[in-house]
Amino acid sequence: MNFLYPQQLYGKIRAAFGDTEYGYVAELEESEDRLLEAFDEAARDADTPPAARDVIVRLLPEVRASHDVMRARKHAMKNNH
Repeated sequence: MNFLYPQQLYGKIRAAFGDTEYGYVAELEESEDRLLEAFDEAARDADTPPAARDVIVRLLPEVRASHDVMRARKHAMKNNH
């Protein structure tokens, strides 16, 4: 069974009622959440090869910054409606 988190449900409801721009931003932010989680897990995983970990650690600040931008946009749009 696939459950939605409250913020996911909120974004899907807004998109269903015609606020597709918010829906797109909410979906992108969810994707950024998953990407950031994958980077964090790979950085902590002892089985990650050292060369891969070096790349992950180098890119992690950019991934986190991108996630923060999408989260801020989503919250700004949410607060404007």
